Amino acid sequence: MPNVTPLLSVIMITYNHENHISKAIESVLNQKTNFKYEIVVGEDFSTDKTRAILLKYAQENAGQFKLLLHDKNIGAMSNHILTLQECKGKYIAALEGDDYWTDEYKLQKQVDYLEQHKDVSLVGHNFYSLHFETKEEINHPVLEKKPLTFSFRGLIADNGIMTLTSVFRNYEGFFETYKKHFSTSPMGDLPLFYMLAEKGNIAKLPDIMACHVVHQGGVYSMIGHKKQLEKYKKTVDLINSYSGNKHAYLFKISIINFHYKIYYSTGKTPKKYISLFNQALRLIYWRLRYFKEPSIYFSLKDVLYFLLKYKPPTN
Repeated sequence: MPNVTPLLSVIMITYNHENHISKAIESVLNQKTNFKYEIVVGEDFSTDKTRAILLKYAQENAGQFKLLLHDKNIGAMSNHILTLQECKGKYIAALEGDDYWTDEYKLQKQVDYLEQHKDVSLVGHNFYSLHFETKEEINHPVLEKKPLTFSFRGLIADNGIMTLTSVFRNYEGFFETYKKHFSTSPMGDLPLFYMLAEKGNIAKLPDIMACHVVHQGGVYSMIGHKKQLEKYKKTVDLINSYSGNKHAYLFKISIINFHYKIYYSTGKTPKKYISLFNQALRLIYWRLRYFKEPSIYFSLKDVLYFLLKYKPPTN
């Protein structure tokens, strides 16, 4: 692909993903598009065979890969920012090295949508989850039959867009601003999506086109829910500082949502079941009162899924 500017850049962040990286890369290479795309990978000094696997793929697909091979571990956020800055495409699609795409037309569908909807800055879609160790699949219910569009309010209420599903516009000077304000953020996607929501609407396609792999080596899998909440609150504080507390009250509601998701993923007793249900009702109330957007749809979907799937313990 020399001397040809790609329409889209795929950004892939990876560290110690030797058991997953091949499937992630293959899912990118299998994409069927009518445009050129590059694959920009930030490899953060892995201690396993991740780098060797990447070098093999880059050699076999000359000109399509751009590898950032750090000579020391710089951390997830620094790796994320440096790799974003190397993306030259008009659009950027994100995929971490332990997830993968399941629809070979995913990129084409999302680029077509952005080309046709100039008011949209970011488009995502549905996905399913897979527990790598147990091979258990979690199929999140898809109730929407057509694309949903919402503003920053819907994004704050419930970030229904996962990183592996996102394709967004590469605005000029955007990542310099992102680096300036969020280089110390413990989370990368939330502030990035917030800034994109300032630029335009957010859209979500109904298609299931990706798999999120949950495994013991995953970033979130290695920390407890208390630390997850601490990371989320710190990220929210940085966003509030960046925006001059413009949406601070809305973010307080988003923290309720985060608590709800923790209950959702760990409900193992009838007591927690009741607590989850009360939390969900509270969340729905606040969304109806303050957001009045499709975000209410996501909360109802999640509650329905939990109620259908939850099995109280027998002992």
